[in-house]
Amino acid sequence: MRRRITLSTLSTFLGALMALALILPDAARAAGKWDGEWVGKAAYGDGACRGKISLDSAQVTNNLFEVIIVSGGRNNPIRIPLKSNGQITDNVKFSVDYETSNNTGPKEAIFNFSGNFSGNQFEGNLSTSFGTKGSWFCGVNINLARIGTIEATALLTGQDPEILKLERQVAQLNRKKISKKGSKWDGEWVGKIKNESSNYLGCQKYKFVSATVSENRLL
Repeated sequence: MRRRITLSTLSTFLGALMALALILPDAARAAGKWDGEWVGKAAYGDGACRGKISLDSAQVTNNLFEVIIVSGGRNNPIRIPLKSNGQITDNVKFSVDYETSNNTGPKEAIFNFSGNFSGNQFEGNLSTSFGTKGSWFCGVNINLARIGTIEATALLTGQDPEILKLERQVAQLNRKKISKKGSKWDGEWVGKIKNESSNYLGCQKYKFVSATVSENRLL
């Protein structure tokens, strides 16, 4: 009977180990340096590309960069793995609106996508050439910042990031001053002890040392 219980326990233990082995690769995988949600702008650069273009979303998960850009009358999803230094480079299908002397309208082409993550910022570029002997150039500039950062606020509002940093530092200092502000009588007090009795015989003399009030409490 004891042997059957031991085998049953061992079987359960091995089953748990196998299940843990299946879970650990994903759970133990450390988040990438640039993982998280990113916000920003996409805009046509110099060249034949014209029309509306906007950034729909940008996300990095386990060093996989996923971005959706709306242009050429459609959503353009792009998925590119990041290099260890934060750089990306790949060729992707991308739709744009273009205008040349011969033609206008949406066009899908193979674009070279290159860019670099650095700190809380990303700068990238999509570029291609088309037409006779590549006579027409089209470029898309992409600027992103990690959501919730000063860089993101500066990018979306056009404000100077250095001024935003100073404003945040001033706000933090003001919060510290408010948190340290105590009650009306907080602080260190000095004084002396006076014996009101006219008979000093047998009375012990007392000497005042210090007194402090903090948050309406005498310490």
